[in-house]
Amino acid sequence: MIPIIKRRERITETTYDYNYHWKGDPDHHCGFGFPCDKDGNIFFDQMCDEAKANYAKCKDGTYDVEDMGVRPYTHSWVEPAEAKCLCGHIIYLESFTNTCEKCGRDYNMSGQELAPRRFWGEETGETADEILNIGHTVS
Repeated sequence: MIPIIKRRERITETTYDYNYHWKGDPDHHCGFGFPCDKDGNIFFDQMCDEAKANYAKCKDGTYDVEDMGVRPYTHSWVEPAEAKCLCGHIIYLESFTNTCEKCGRDYNMSGQELAPRRFWGEETGETADEILNIGHTVS
């Protein structure tokens, strides 16, 4: 087992958009969202010129939109563990099989070194490509 430098971690982040929806859209699927904080303060520095122009048109009534206010969006993802390969290179343990770019050793998500690929499928007759699903089409 190789040393784990950083454990796998679930990250959750909430961002906010100030939303306007077209008045003719009863399901509120079409409109505009502008990045802001939880109090509705717009982050103009994160917007391109076209977005700033759209915001102005929503705000001044040029566009026939309804002010929906601030809406939170919660995003969640897993950052993979980082480990130090036997060769010293840092690798991310993010998949079933994780290959060191420097030396080619393979590890599982727990940091256990896998047998060399030439031995993969010895008991089942599969090739390493078949095990890794390289070139396979699911039907």
